[in-house]
Amino acid sequence: MREIIGRYKFSPAQLRLMVKFGIALVDTIEKAHSPAYKFTVGEFVRMAETGILDSDARVELMDGVIIEMAPTGRPHGRRTHRIARMFGRVVPEDVEISVQSTIRLNDWTGPEPDIALLNPQASLDEENIPRAEDVLLIVEVADSTLRIDRGDKARRYAESGILELWIFVLADGEIEVCRQPAAEGYADVRRFRRGDMLAPLRLPEIRLAVDELLA
Repeated sequence: MREIIGRYKFSPAQLRLMVKFGIALVDTIEKAHSPAYKFTVGEFVRMAETGILDSDARVELMDGVIIEMAPTGRPHGRRTHRIARMFGRVVPEDVEISVQSTIRLNDWTGPEPDIALLNPQASLDEENIPRAEDVLLIVEVADSTLRIDRGDKARRYAESGILELWIFVLADGEIEVCRQPAAEGYADVRRFRRGDMLAPLRLPEIRLAVDELLA
């Protein structure tokens, strides 16, 4: 389960750490929770690295707002890591497989897709965060988050120019393959079911059986 809970609630201790590490000019809970205050992706990542955000916190940065998500359930986590292992067996060794790590879509938005395949020549930014142009493929495993994955997140990936998104629709036993990104979303969305084969646009030499991906 990865349902949205809402804006992340900072404690006074976390705010003191922000001031200590110079991450943001936030010194009161009211400022941190103000709709007008926005964090950058760099600040968001540094908060995780310095322990301001709990290591097991399920959060994403959207439009400068840290959004708390419900903890990932064990079935979702197992499936995500199994899919990542499948990619690990077939993608070239120099392709990085990122699992639930931040991708910078712009200065204010840093989602954590379930899986991202990254260009071997990824031009990481100063915080060592991959950018949209580094992404070969994004995979989202959709259970309770299907509406978000199909809607807001897909639109954000598309408007950032990410060429391909695979959404695993577990309830329907199919994979939605989204291509041709545009400002309003992906123009080409196709559904692949058991018996079909799939190949990423940027890695056409790789062919994966939908049966195995959904097993």
